Amino acid sequence: MTEDKKGLFGELPVQDVPVGDGGKPRYVEAERSTIVFERFEFDGLIGIDHAARVVWAYVERLDLSALYGAIRARAHTPGRPPPDPRVVLALWLYACIEGVGSARQLERLTEEHNGFRWLRGGVPLNYHLLSDFRWQAAEVMDRLLTQGVAVLWSEGLVDLASLSQDGVRIRASAGASSFRRLETLKHLLDEVRVRIVQLKQEIDSDPEASTRRQRAARERVLREREERIARALEALQELEAGQAATAKPPPPEAPPPGSGEGKAAKGKARKKEPRWSTTDSQARVMRMPDGGWRPAYNVQLTADHETGVIVGVDIDTTGSDGGLMAPAVEQVQQRYKYRPNRWLADGGFTSLKDIIALTRKGITVFCPLKPRRNPAYDPATPRPGDPPEIAAWRRRMVDDAEA
Repeated sequence: MTEDKKGLFGELPVQDVPVGDGGKPRYVEAERSTIVFERFEFDGLIGIDHAARVVWAYVERLDLSALYGAIRARAHTPGRPPPDPRVVLALWLYACIEGVGSARQLERLTEEHNGFRWLRGGVPLNYHLLSDFRWQAAEVMDRLLTQGVAVLWSEGLVDLASLSQDGVRIRASAGASSFRRLETLKHLLDEVRVRIVQLKQEIDSDPEASTRRQRAARERVLREREERIARALEALQELEAGQAATAKPPPPEAPPPGSGEGKAAKGKARKKEPRWSTTDSQARVMRMPDGGWRPAYNVQLTADHETGVIVGVDIDTTGSDGGLMAPAVEQVQQRYKYRPNRWLADGGFTSLKDIIALTRKGITVFCPLKPRRNPAYDPATPRPGDPPEIAAWRRRMVDDAEA
């Protein structure tokens, strides 16, 4: 064998390489506790046809001069600037589309959901600010509702000829234990006022600034409680005055003693003393859909019958829907300068006084008849003393197939 064929180490025997352990596999693990500064573009979070862009395009064309005029931070004055009202309004509108009504949930979505993140655009905000805006801008939101429905109506997308009304109970931010009677409210109000005077004297005589600040905070809490109790006391006195004005006179003669009628009449005539909440003076205890009784509000919604667009919203503090059709019609007339042709409501709204008032305005009322005790009696038969409007309503609800 020549030198070229043998190679440099051709004369050495071939040795087998031992197979050994290659070690554990290497890979990159996820480190979720690590803080990472991510670079991204807000405009790249959502597509060009995303619903959030439609909401922003609509908000950009709105006149929000009233909201901008309420901003106290100015060009040459100190103070931290608030978020852009247009951004906060767009967030709430998009939240309504997505079925979100909680300010806390909306704050979380502005950090997690790309549509809300795009609308927020890095503007600093929290759930307190979102919640306050919803109530402070109530007048602006009401005006936007009216303008939006008016635009839909002018374009022929909404027909206000037939409107329907319904009510929904919304739980109030007041506990059942916060309701107090008149004498209890007066006693609490006197106690709070005495405590406020004592705290003021302690603040003036205390040399320690930190203690003064703490007592000043307690004084503020007591002062706010005094205002709530005063409002509840005022509302309760108004209720009692109204009840006294409409109360029926007592019967001329009492039933003889020892008879069973006396106990029954006494229990029937006895009325519970009204109570008012010290935390929410406008809330009333109402019967809820589940059959329970809790502090709530009776929210009235008026909608276009064909499209379901909400055209009117009102909040009532009574536990019954009866007598609320006429105020809803007046609200629609004030908003849109228009009177509908037909009005639809369920049996809870059936009020002869409202039916007469709406009929005399040229509105055809459709609401169920109240069931009669005698099933053999024709409900379409007018009762003695029925005015023509009520007689026509009875016949319409029985004979008219559409009704």
